Amino acid sequence: MANQTIFKRYEYKYLLTADQKKDLQAYMETYMKPDAFGRNTICNLYFDTPDYLLIRRSIEGKVYKEKIRLRTYGRAQDDSEAFIELKKKLKDGTFTIDFCDDSLHTNGNLSICGGTYTLSTGDDGMHADGADQVYGGEITIKTCYEGIEGQNMEISGGTIDITASDDGLNAAGGNDQSGMDGFGGDMFSADEDAWITISGGTVTIDATGDGIDSNGDLTVSGGNIFVSGPSDNGNGALDYNGTATITGGTLVAAGMSGMEQNFGSDSTQGTLMMNLTDNQSGKITLEDANGNTLVSYTPMREYNSVVISCAELSDGSTYTIHTGENSREVTMEGLVYTDGEVTNAPGQGNPPDTQNGDRPQGDAPQGNPVDSSNEQTKEESDGQK
Repeated sequence: MANQTIFKRYEYKYLLTADQKKDLQAYMETYMKPDAFGRNTICNLYFDTPDYLLIRRSIEGKVYKEKIRLRTYGRAQDDSEAFIELKKKLKDGTFTIDFCDDSLHTNGNLSICGGTYTLSTGDDGMHADGADQVYGGEITIKTCYEGIEGQNMEISGGTIDITASDDGLNAAGGNDQSGMDGFGGDMFSADEDAWITISGGTVTIDATGDGIDSNGDLTVSGGNIFVSGPSDNGNGALDYNGTATITGGTLVAAGMSGMEQNFGSDSTQGTLMMNLTDNQSGKITLEDANGNTLVSYTPMREYNSVVISCAELSDGSTYTIHTGENSREVTMEGLVYTDGEVTNAPGQGNPPDTQNGDRPQGDAPQGNPVDSSNEQTKEESDGQK
């Protein structure tokens, strides 16, 4: 993962003697080193309205809070580097928003800690030019172009249900633009500032574009994730340009195999990608050798590729996967394993190598563009801006 600029901070303060401080510093030198601002005084200047609305909202514990802060490290001089921060936080409450543009939008970071949100939009359900952070709450995005979009994304709690005409989750770089322009960039180049991290919560995605799309890394360490991806080979249920690692949680992602990706070899939890010879529909169920159901999910449309990861998957063990009315027995030949050949739709170009989850390097493959009906939807969305 690239350097993380957004984080949850927990502070514990202790009163130390001079000798204790010296001993602690000596011990910590083995593991840490002071940063460039370690010995500087942090100076903050907070901005507010003439009637002090921002600070009053914070003191009163309002549902919605925001702050604007100018920060320097050390006493500011004319040529000092300064950092300006815009923070917005929704803590609780019930919100129903139906809007032609983004339902929730910020030019900075967007944090959801609780509350209930029902969103309908012609563009993004939630958009942040910086980071999208979901720590709790219930978020239902009933209609949208892209569900949640930001430069990077952290989901550690809550319940998220997305129905999107393009991508469900999209981490990219740049400012907000609708449709095909989006955040832009080379479709096969990794952006170190773009990443998606999921460590908790329940995420359900119904997307006709990419289900989960990270222009950088994708990291899953917890939570329950269910993705019903596209019915064309121009998008995938999982799509990342950096690395993808899973160490915990439960995931089922169904779509078409032309652009599908498995998790990478650095994963410490078992993950199985199964490519089918024919399109299937109906419930997906994974059973162990004793017939116990480990995970099940019913996608919203046809699929011929499935990625499953759960704690019970292990190297060398045999499982049965039921897809609709069909069944297949699979023995894991490695902790990260792909079974079956990629089914490549006519006119889609050569599929990526997904045995280890990674896309091939180099220029984007040549071939016919994505299904024209999807292109029309994107153009129509552009016209709404």
